[in-house]
Parts: sequence; structure tokens; C-alpha cells
Amino acid sequence: MPFDRIFAHEIFKDIDTRALIEAFDIRKDIEAAFPLSERNPLPHLQQGQEIASIPPEGLLIDTPGTYRLTTDVSWQPQGPGVAILISADDVSLDLGGFKLDIEAPSPDVKLVAILATALNKDGKLHHVSIQNGTIANSTLYGLYAKNISHLEVGNLHVTGSRYKNTTAANITPSGMLIAKSETVAVSKCRVTDLTVTAPSCAGFQITDCSGANLLDCAVSDFVNEDGSAQGYSFLACTDLKCSGCSADGLTTHFKGETNTIGHTAIGYVPMFCCGLAFHDCSAADITGCCDDAHGMSVFLNADVIVSGFRAQTVLDGMTRNFTGAKATGLEIYGVGVQVENCTVRDIKAIRPQDLQSAGFSSWGADISFFNCLAEDIKVLDENLLPDTSCGNGTGYGWAPDPRSEFRDVNANLVTYFCCAAQDCQVGFDTFKHVCSLWDTLRIASCDVPILKQSDGTSRTVTMDLCSESPTGMPYSCTIPNTAADNSFQAVRIENGCGGAAYPPVAPTESWSVPRVSLPGLFSMQSAFENEWWYYVGTLETADQTLVSVQFQLLRASLTTASSLAGALVGIGWRSGGVSSYLFSQGYGFGASTGGPLSPLENALVVPNAADHGFQASFAPLLEIVDPKGPPADPVKFPSGGGPSHTVAYTGSGRLGHPGSCYALKGSGTGFLSQTGSGSPPATADYALALDFEDKLGTVMEGLSGYVGSELFAANSQIGVDGSYECAQPALNVTGGKLVIDGVAVEVTGGSLWMDRQMTASLPPRQPVGSRHTGGPDGLRDLLTTGASSFKPLYRGNWIALRLNTGPCFALAEFWPPLTPQWITGTKVGHPPLHGFGNMFFTAGSAEAYAPNGGRYLKPRKSLVGDDWDFDVNILDHANPPASPHWTSPLSGHTYATALEVEFSDKIQALGVPHYLYLYAIAENCENALPGGANHFFEGAALIYLEKSPDGGPLGDPCGYAFIEEMGYN
Repeated sequence: MPFDRIFAHEIFKDIDTRALIEAFDIRKDIEAAFPLSERNPLPHLQQGQEIASIPPEGLLIDTPGTYRLTTDVSWQPQGPGVAILISADDVSLDLGGFKLDIEAPSPDVKLVAILATALNKDGKLHHVSIQNGTIANSTLYGLYAKNISHLEVGNLHVTGSRYKNTTAANITPSGMLIAKSETVAVSKCRVTDLTVTAPSCAGFQITDCSGANLLDCAVSDFVNEDGSAQGYSFLACTDLKCSGCSADGLTTHFKGETNTIGHTAIGYVPMFCCGLAFHDCSAADITGCCDDAHGMSVFLNADVIVSGFRAQTVLDGMTRNFTGAKATGLEIYGVGVQVENCTVRDIKAIRPQDLQSAGFSSWGADISFFNCLAEDIKVLDENLLPDTSCGNGTGYGWAPDPRSEFRDVNANLVTYFCCAAQDCQVGFDTFKHVCSLWDTLRIASCDVPILKQSDGTSRTVTMDLCSESPTGMPYSCTIPNTAADNSFQAVRIENGCGGAAYPPVAPTESWSVPRVSLPGLFSMQSAFENEWWYYVGTLETADQTLVSVQFQLLRASLTTASSLAGALVGIGWRSGGVSSYLFSQGYGFGASTGGPLSPLENALVVPNAADHGFQASFAPLLEIVDPKGPPADPVKFPSGGGPSHTVAYTGSGRLGHPGSCYALKGSGTGFLSQTGSGSPPATADYALALDFEDKLGTVMEGLSGYVGSELFAANSQIGVDGSYECAQPALNVTGGKLVIDGVAVEVTGGSLWMDRQMTASLPPRQPVGSRHTGGPDGLRDLLTTGASSFKPLYRGNWIALRLNTGPCFALAEFWPPLTPQWITGTKVGHPPLHGFGNMFFTAGSAEAYAPNGGRYLKPRKSLVGDDWDFDVNILDHANPPASPHWTSPLSGHTYATALEVEFSDKIQALGVPHYLYLYAIAENCENALPGGANHFFEGAALIYLEKSPDGGPLGDPCGYAFIEEMGYN
């Protein structure tokens, strides 16, 4: 039994665990709520496999086979009973998309729509499947399955349940009750619109089960008029997984009529369970009355993983007296619990009797929180205004409970690592923590960043009948602080707000686990000096032209309180032997997460991202249309019309996940240059609109998303501090339009790579460049004086590869200073100083969940030895001057326009070709920044498996590439 594992820890040695189990283990009450004796003893035996009607006595399926509804069915029972009773092995019941509608004689009659169980007391059924339909207007249970091995429930919707029972203890009307079963799969099921007056209720109640798996299920719109409400209630289960599930809109009230001591509202509440895993689940709009309200309460469990959980808008204390017990996004009572990549927002408690509203709380031992964010956590007064005289809204703290069996247990050996608290009354509270560690924290806009109270201080908490007072009478107790032997490391306190739990200062090579979170990764990260959203790739048009495209939004800190915003757009193509490249750059002042778009004050607006919401918009104050001259000669000032550049999430899968869809738009004026035409450079207007879909999801580059100075080696004299880098490497273009100087072409396909990057440095405290005065003149001055201090990000190549067979690669190599710089590679005697690479596998492959979102790759730095994974050289390394290259007449820089990429035997064993040959679509894709800033190459290429004897591509392309050549002379 899981009880042995849960209470084996020494922290429970002084607790009467037997009494604790007896008080909270309500399995007997649940089983007693609907004994088999209450079913109709004479159901009609189902004849045949098609069900078109159900008599008042119900149907009995006692023979293996596949049964199906052939129409909507209405059941009109005269008293307690079951509509369909399954009592045979190997039964599949397919509702066929139809509805089983129950017309209950009254809401206090115990009715079950579908019951699957053996009729003999100790019997067990095997292989039962119930699928595809709706159960409407049941009372006690929509589905009740008991004593089954291998149960499958899929695409079942239970809705409109109504039940009332004010006398029985712990009776729990539920959408689905699954008990004493093993190997259970519940997928894509919903329980909605449940209203009861009963001690408790649940969407999915699972008890005494092992090996259960819930996938993509949902509960919503629950109301208990006088008792508790849980979306998902798991009791005494082992090895249970819950993935992609949601709980929305749970509300409880208090009337004092039912036989219950609890009125909690909780999205997920496992109890007395062991070996649990929650992945990518969510809870929202949880409203409690006078007891607790939680997004999730992991209550008295052991060996639990909670990953990617999100709680939004939990409110407690909505009663006539405006008081409740407490509210929490994610509450932990247990041993051996890991919480990672979780976000809780808008957690509020009105005059809490436990003196706390919390984002995350812990009680027990061996609990870890990694890369979590608690935001907008508050305690409110009776007017729903923040008031710390009523308690504290705490990002992370101890889980209080006045009852004697709970109040003396500390939070032991708790680790908070790479976590963030934002807009809380208290960021982190050390009360009753022992031997715990707070490491790499970010605390923003919290009234009290870290609350440390000395040993001997105490807190007095209260209870009443509604909030589970053991006597049923008002009760209070004083809990002393026993905090001891705790430690803090790498705590950063700031006034700004980021949106994701990033530490703004990079650690060293100890980084070997993800440091990023979704959806916060897409939000603005003002704690960093610079950041950008960078979309690059190849477009295919209706006239079969291939187009290189770059679309980049950026923010650069001028001081800790001000920013320069910008947009860079590059469009390159080749036609009739002529390469054309249009490069546009616009700049403005200010960046924020809200407010109206304004080129003077708010040029870049990126509201905090959500699972199904992201938009970044930019409006330039000026555009540079002649990179040969100073920024002031000439410029174009856009007027009106809203943003000129936008990228946004448009729907489908969650932000940053496979299946999510996006759109970007940009318009403006750029600098158009051509090679091989004899035409001089000129200005040209452009407009770009693209729709695209993510086929792989978000991955991490470098070492778990961090590219530090150790990867740059001797190249770090350029002054790079390192950066955080993540990508969406496989974005399929599904349509769009491109207009150059009034000539429009339809975009029919292509591939994009999105790089999300932040430099691992802090915003400067002193202004960058001269002290600008604002307006166009100030921006001209800033760009003119600041350009002389600009430095290349690095000296080397960054290459993005996407093969038609699925794998994607990010490869980077950093070169020593050379003359000429473009002739590089181990095979010409100029190996890289260092570099890094990542191979990202197709979703669903055996390697799809390798560390860091892919496989880390080492560059080849010597022709001797085999400790390498990839090698990048110019195409013709035997005769370097003959290798394809292009020299810019504007900057004088020379860039390689064709490259060879070789992979080692180890990488070839993963199904990767030995050689890839990259050929630029347009040879003149040079980005020319203002003033004297260094120019660099940003262009798309096609990938081939073979090259011809004369060095040209051979055969059909096998993928897309994008090449960046930075820091060239």
C-alpha cells in the first residue's frame, strides 16, 4: 500500500498516522454510496449488439462483444438504478457519437448511466472499452467502473449532472468513478456543467487503482452548493499519470446543510498516492468559499512529479463573511515531490484564516521546485483590496494547517532552484523551513522579497465549522517558527518584470538542465540587456522563385529603465543570374508589455505570453534607407496606420508546441542592391505577410539553452557574455504574400527557423551613447554616436539546417582573426577556436527527448583525433580562391556563399548523411547597420547531398539552411 511509503520518513514519527489515515481515507464511504444492491435487480438482457432504446429497468450486457448506440437514447428510470450494466469480459461499448440522456425522477435519486463491474463480490472484469459519446443529466455517476483489468475510456462527455444528498457522509457524485482497477486509460474525456448539493463532488474520481493514465481530459463549470468540489480526485493510487488535462470553473458554497466537514475547491487533489506524474496540466477560475481553494493540492503523497502545471485565478473567501482558509496555486503535503517548469498567477485569498495566499507551498520532506514562476499573489480585505494586515500573498512558503496532525510538521529539505516571484506581497517565506536551499532566484516587484523571521516568532491561525474545525466550533492555535539551517545563493531582486523564470546572470558550465519555461519564453525579458525574436528561412512562391527571408524584432537596453527597439528585414532572391537583396531597418524608443504602440515612447509592445496568446508589435520612429550615409540622410518617418511589424500566435496547439500556428506581417522601405545587373542600389518599398505552423516545438541550443563564454574560448575577447538561446527550428510556411515595389507574388510554401535569444548581461546603469533628448533628432544622435561602440556578437558562422527527412541542426563555429577571413575550416588549416552544435530529432523518434531538447554536438578543431561531431569548411577547400564567395562593394567584406558540412561516424549512425553541401539562394544578403557598425551576412541556402565536379549542386535539394557570417573583415 502507498501508506507505507508516504509515512516511512522520520518526520512522521511523532504523528498518529493510523488516525490520520482513518480520518482522510474515505474509500469505504465512496464504495458504500452505491452498493450493487441498489441497482435494479432485474435489468433487461441486451439482445444483439445495437442499442436503440433502454427500458426503465436498464440493460445488462453479460456477453463479450462490441455494442453500440445507433441513435440518441433517453432513459426514464422510476427509481435508483443503472442504465447500462456491463458484467462481462472483452466488452466494447461504442456510443457512436450519440447521447445517453437520463430523465431523473428527482435529483436525490441515485442513478448511474454506465456501470462496469463483475456481479460476484470478488470478481474482476478484463478488457472493457467505453467510447465516443455523451452522457447527459445523470445524478450520482455518469460512469462507474470497478474491479477491472485493462479499462479504456475515450471521447466520453459527461454533462449536466444534478444531485442532492444532505445526509450521507463523504458521498461524492462524479462524472466518472473508477475504483479497484489496474491498467486504466482515460483519454479525451470531459465532465462539464455539474451542480450538486452534497458533501463533495468530482469530475474524475479514481480510487485504489494502479497503472492509470489520464490524457487530454477536461472538467469545467462545477458548483457545489454546500460541500467541496474537485476536478480530479485520486485516492490510494499507484503509478498514475495525468497529462494535458484541464480544470476550469470550480465553485463551492456553504449552507450548513450537508454532512461534510470540508468545502474546498481544488482542481487536482491526489491523496495517499505513490508514483504520480502530472505533465502539462492546468487549473483556472477556482473559487472557494470558507475553506481552501487550490489549483492543485498534492496531499499526503510520495514520489510525485509535477511538470508544466499552470494555475490561473484562484480565489478563496467568497462568503457572506468574506473569509476562508487559504488559497494556493500548487500545494504540496508529502515526501519526494518534484515540481518543475510550473507557473501560477492571480492567486488571492480574502481575509484567510491561515494568514496566507500562496503561489507554491510545501509541507513534508525532500521537495524541490525548479524553474517555477509565482506571479500576482495577494491577500485581500473584505473590499477585495490588497491588505497585508490580513496575511501575506506569498510566492513560495510553508503550507499551514491548524489541525494538530499537520501544524507541527516542517518543510524539510526543500529546494527552490531557478525560481521567480513577481508582484507578490512576499516573494519567498522561510517560516518553518528546515535544512532548505534557495538558489538562483529572481524576485521582481514584491513588497517583501524574502521574509526571514527569527526562531521563536509565531503565527496564530483560526478555523471554524466551514473550514474543517475538528470540534465544529471556532478554534485557534499558535504555530511557532522552527526555521533552521537554511541557506541562500544567487538571489537577484529587481523592480522590473520579465514573464519567465530566467536568472539574468549566467552560471558556469554546471548548466545541464533546462532553464527556460513556456509560454514565458516568448514574453519580453527586461532583466536582460538585449533580446530578439528572429525568424529566418526560405520562401517558395507561386512562380517557383526561392526567397531568402529574415524578420527580426529586437530590444536593446539603453539604461535599466529605457530601451531602443528595432526591426530588421532582409529579403533576397536570384533571377536570371542576378542576385537581389532588400534590407530594411527601423528603430524607435521604448519597449513594454502593455500600453499603446508609440514610436516615441513604446515602439515595441510584447504583452506577457500565455498558452494560447502571443503578439509582438513594432512601430518605427525612423527607417534607414541608405546605409552608406549617416542615419539622418535620408530617413523616412512613418505616420499613423498602426504597427509596421507584427508577429503573433494564431491558434491551434499551445504556444511553442507542435501544431501551434503563427502569422507575421511587415512593411516599410528598404535598401535594394543587385549583383550582375549593373543597376545601382536604390530604395524600394516592401510588404510581407506569412502564415506558418510549428512542426517540432521549441528546443534549446547550446548547453540546455545557454551559450556561455566557455563555448567561445579565445574568441571571447570580442566581449560576449554569453546568451540564452532557444528555437523553433521547423516552422512550415503555409501561405502568404510578398510585395516588392508594387510587384506582388503569392507565397505557397517554405520553411522558417525562429531563434529566441537574450544576451546574458544586465542592462547598463549609465546611458549608452550620448544622452538623447527624445524624438527623431535624439534617435539620429543615438544611432550616430552609438554606432562607433557597437561590436560584433562574435566572429564566426551560425548555421541552421533542416533536412527533408526531419532532423534539424544548429551549428556554430568561432574563427580566429584571419586574412582573408572567409577562407575558414580545418581542411584549409584554419580550424575553429571552438563552437557548439545541436541535433534536434523529429517528434516521436527514439531520440526525441534527449537532454537539452536534442543531442549536443562538438566541432572539429583538428584533423587529428575523432573527438568531434561536425566540421564546417568552405566548399572548395582544395583550391580556396576558387570556392564560391562574394565581396560586398559597400563594406568590402568577403563572404563564403557555399559551404561543406561533414558529420562524424557517430552522427552518421543516427541516419545523417556524411556530407551536406550548402549553396546560398542569393549571394549578396549583407546586413548593413547604421554608421560604422560592422556589416554581416544573413542568407538562406539550399542543402544538397552531392556536388558536381565543377563544384555546383547536383540532384534535388534535401533541405533548407540559413547561414550567418559575423565579424568578417
